[in-house]
Amino acid sequence: MRALRAVLRRAPQLALAWEIMAGLKSFRADDPDFRELERIARISPDRPETAALAYALGKAYEDLGNFEQALRWFTRGSARVLGNRLPRMDSFFQEALDVRAAFPAERITAGQTHTRTERPVFVLGCPRSGTTLLEKILVTDPAAISGGELKLLRLACLGFTPPSPARVDAFVQAFGSETQAWNRAAETYVHKVKARLGQADGVVDKGLINYLYVGAAAMGLVLPGRILTVDFEKLVDDAENETARIFDFAGLQRPVDWASFHEKKGAVFTSSQLQVRRPLNSDGVGAWRRYEKFLGPLRDSLARNGVRGVADA
Repeated sequence: MRALRAVLRRAPQLALAWEIMAGLKSFRADDPDFRELERIARISPDRPETAALAYALGKAYEDLGNFEQALRWFTRGSARVLGNRLPRMDSFFQEALDVRAAFPAERITAGQTHTRTERPVFVLGCPRSGTTLLEKILVTDPAAISGGELKLLRLACLGFTPPSPARVDAFVQAFGSETQAWNRAAETYVHKVKARLGQADGVVDKGLINYLYVGAAAMGLVLPGRILTVDFEKLVDDAENETARIFDFAGLQRPVDWASFHEKKGAVFTSSQLQVRRPLNSDGVGAWRRYEKFLGPLRDSLARNGVRGVADA
């Protein structure tokens, strides 16, 4: 905090400094930091480089219990980055349908010809769903390496991105066969990971965009039959058994001190950087209910796309 205040004395409107500060403290209504952040965020222009100010002010309003204002500023931060391209759930579901159509079960079953021995670990999940936490737990095994949010699988799949049946078929035809096509994609991914991290085996890759390329991983690397679903609430409630299950599935050894993951050195470059410096806790469980009354459009979209359990929760 002393370092941040020194930075802000020199550059009072530095968005990144405010965003980091917002994660390090809880704001109060009579807090001078809150009043100054509110003033700066409100006069800042709607440009990508000021998005962090909007996110910081959203966090401050959340601390104050004003969730309507918090959501307004979180949304404004996203709009500063994406403009009129703010994502909608229906578009995400369409992407998922395209991926499923491009990689039907019969294609994956017929394509189980990969011979690679490397076993990277892909952690897939929505933003803020616990993927960074899971990565930090896994890499307490010295045999595992933190890859962070790698985008290397996407680079290996540029020939058919974003995936669709037509693009994937064209990609396969360009290489002459399914085997050659997926071996090339796997080789490209492994080569890039090794160039960056020194190995591919045991690398924990939590790139959020990887959900689009699960089919390619299935064809060229470690699937099928290698998917484990991890429930955040179960991980918090029954950490001992859940972590044992996760490490065993990933082919890793759970260290005796795995629960001290938050004390391990190493940089975290996602918005979870502060949460994963704390012991495993249940603070995030049910946090979405703060915004429940604003989530009607999201519930409607989930229901339209058949996610009844979530939509009715």
